[in-house]
Amino acid sequence: MADSNSDLAPKFAPFFGMAGIGFAMTFGCVGAAYGTAKSGIGISGVGTFRPDLIMKSLIPVVMSGIIAVYSLVIAVLIAGDMAPPPETYSLFNGFMHLACGLSVGLTGLAAGYAIGIVGDMGVRTYMLQSRIFVGMVLILIFGEVLGLYGLIVALILNTKSRGLLHSIFDANWAIRSKSPISLISSLWQIRTTTAGFGVSFPSNALDGQWLKRGYDEERPATDAF
Repeated sequence: MADSNSDLAPKFAPFFGMAGIGFAMTFGCVGAAYGTAKSGIGISGVGTFRPDLIMKSLIPVVMSGIIAVYSLVIAVLIAGDMAPPPETYSLFNGFMHLACGLSVGLTGLAAGYAIGIVGDMGVRTYMLQSRIFVGMVLILIFGEVLGLYGLIVALILNTKSRGLLHSIFDANWAIRSKSPISLISSLWQIRTTTAGFGVSFPSNALDGQWLKRGYDEERPATDAF
C-alpha cells in the first residue's frame, strides 16, 4: 500500500500544482500588463489633442485588466485544493493543475497582446473617425474572449482534478457515518466523475469490504491511493 501511495502521490507532485499557479499568474499578468501599457500609449496620444475622448478610450485598459482576474481566479482555486499532508495530493492532481495554469495563462497572454495592439491603433484612429468606435469594441470583445475560453477550460480541468477516488472515499465515509445526504451527494459525484472519464467500477464498488481497505475511522485514509 505504501509503495502504491508513493507512486500515485509522490512528494514532488505539489510542485506541478505550484507551477500551475505560477504560470497562470505570470502569463496572465504579462498579457494584462502588455495590453494596458500598449493601450495606454495610444490613450496618452489621443488625450493630448482630444481630452474629451479619454474616458471612451479606456475600454481597452479595462478589458486588459479583466484578463488578470481570470488568472487570479484559477490560481486561487488551485491553491485551495493544495493542503498538507502531501500524500493527499496525487500526481494526477499536479498535472491537471499545471494544465489549468497553462490554459488560462497562455490564452490570457494571447488575449492581452491582441487587446494591446487593437487598443493602441483603435483609439488613435477613433480620434480621426468616430465611426470606428463600434468596430473597435467588437474587435476588443473577440480578443478578450480568447482569455475566457482558457478560463472555461481551466475550470473544467480543476473540477476533474479532484479525482474519482476522493469521491469514493467520501461515499464510504458517508456509509460509515450513516448520513443519507452525504451519501447521495458522494454517489452523484462518483456518477458524474465516471461519466466524464468513461470509467466503470464493479457492482460491489461501494460495499464496505471493497472500500474499507486503508480507511480510518476518524478520516479517509490518505494511503488508499
